[in-house]
Order: sequence, then structure tokens, then C-alpha cells
Amino acid sequence: MQLVHNKSKWLCVGIDKGGGVTKVGVTFLCGKKAAFIPLLVYSGDGNSVKDDNITLSLLHKEGVWHFINSSACWSRFSEVLQWLVDDCGAYVNGDWPALNAIRGLGSPGSTNPCPMCYVRLGDLLTMGDSRTLGKQDKEIGTVVVAAARNQRVLPCTNNSQTAFPILRVAPDRIVPIPLHVLLGLGNFFLNKVVRPPCDPEWWAAALKRHSVKQRL
Repeated sequence: MQLVHNKSKWLCVGIDKGGGVTKVGVTFLCGKKAAFIPLLVYSGDGNSVKDDNITLSLLHKEGVWHFINSSACWSRFSEVLQWLVDDCGAYVNGDWPALNAIRGLGSPGSTNPCPMCYVRLGDLLTMGDSRTLGKQDKEIGTVVVAAARNQRVLPCTNNSQTAFPILRVAPDRIVPIPLHVLLGLGNFFLNKVVRPPCDPEWWAAALKRHSVKQRL
């Protein structure tokens, strides 16, 4: 990775689930083209290939990973990814559930669903205040207290910060643009533009089948 960092002007840590496997790797520039190096690929049944916080928290556990040679200073896989973000200036990319899992947030259906700002679920065409690392640290404190009491933080509280983050990532290092804007546009289009003149029951069923939110 150090060689890639030395030769590429742009790096991006990515997590993607698909085809029965979850891939954790780095996208970089090779000349004028983008290339991808998978650092970790895991597969299994439907539960074990999830890209949620519970599954990805394995990246943060000690005793699971064994590093050798120049990487022997690391004891967790998440430390490798954090090094890419902190020392190599890498961005972080993923689908909405993966980005929320990385930052320890609830699902895209949570009260404050965006990994980059504090927008509320009912106002997806707007932008909320930025989820800075300083603000997140305070919310993580609530998670620490709840864990000490063997309690669970509900997504409807604590600005949807429900778990410890896998990586410390500032919102301006996350790409692409806030995904909630696209969801807001999709829902606006369905509700205001193409809504057919039909009975409410038909429309409710159509929304359930085709809403952008249902496909996250």
C-alpha cells in the first residue's frame, strides 16, 4: 500500500457487498484510469456477508488478524484502513448502510440517517449540520455509558449514533455527495411528479414496491 500511495495522487477506501461476498479495498489512480486492490474479501451465508456495524466490527478486534514484516506494528485490520485515511489522505466510499456502519450510526431509515450531516428522515431534500468528529466524540460518550450499563442506544436517540465507529472519518472525506439528497429527490419525484390519479390504496402499494428507500 505504501508503493500505491507513493505513485497515486488519489486513494479511496471502499467497502462493497455483492455477489455473496463483501470486499474491503482501496481504489487508486493508475495513470489516467482507476484501479482497485482488494485487501480483504469474505464470504459465507446471508448473515456473515453483511456490511453492518456488527460484522465490520471484526475489523477492529485484536487477536483476529496477524500482520508480519513491515506491517507487524498493526494488531487490527481497522488500523490499516485508519492509516490510509489519516496518513495517506484516503477518502472513504461505500453504499449508505456501509458508510453508516463505518461511522457507528443506525440504518438509512434512522431518525438522523446521513453519515455526513444531521438531516432528519423527513427532510431529506435539505442539509443538516455537519457530523464533525468533535460532535461525534460526544455522542460516542453516550454509547460508552450505555455499554457500561449493558444497555442499547436506540437509533431514535443520540442523533442515531448507536455504536462505536469502525473508522474515525471526517464528513468531508466521505464520497460521493450525501446520498440522502438522491433519496429525497427520488421520493419527491414519485410523490409530486409521476403520482397517477388513482385511489390511495393503489398508490400505497406502488410506493412499497418502487420507493427508493425500499431498495437501500
